[in-house]
Amino acid sequence: ANKDKYQLVLASNSDAADTNKTTLGFKVHNSGQEERVKAAIIVQGDGGAYGEVDYMSFCLDAVADNGNAASADEKLRITSAGSVRIGESTYSGNVVNNSFEDLVIAGDSHRGISVMSGISSIAAINFGNVNPGNASVYNNMGSIKYFHDGDYMSFNVNSGSTERLRITSTGLVGIGIDPTARLHVNGVSTSPVITARTADDNGNSI
Repeated sequence: ANKDKYQLVLASNSDAADTNKTTLGFKVHNSGQEERVKAAIIVQGDGGAYGEVDYMSFCLDAVADNGNAASADEKLRITSAGSVRIGESTYSGNVVNNSFEDLVIAGDSHRGISVMSGISSIAAINFGNVNPGNASVYNNMGSIKYFHDGDYMSFNVNSGSTERLRITSTGLVGIGIDPTARLHVNGVSTSPVITARTADDNGNSI
């Protein structure tokens, strides 16, 4: 049995249509009526016999009227699978059978993610995997970093710390080197620096 001690429990609404839904409303204007509840957290069940949860949605109503926040005002959703969806709850994408949808930002207009840091700091996105010997430890295997103190972006592979490609604020691109030309490539040993291939009419590489 679950040993957590709950200080507050909200039960499902009694209306038949809302049997699988529990709502918590927030009101910042005391109108004295059941209105102007402009923020709500809605927990939607999946219809299971044990009250299994399908998703939790966070709803905000910014319209200046007596209406209340409802499912149509959803701004963020957390599904029972741990996926987070921002902006568009009806999104039903199919990216490799939904394998890469832990965080989905969708909508009809412009959408984006901003990573802000100090003027002399680094803004980064890291990629890693589970340590084979310890499932609770993650290895940093790659990263994309923007260095504000030097105004350049680096792409790093191999434990996330080895820079492989750099793009400067002036548009110079370096592979294995800090570039001083539009494309600056640093070769390793006797390996070819650049290999260009195309195909003839028979599909043979030349």
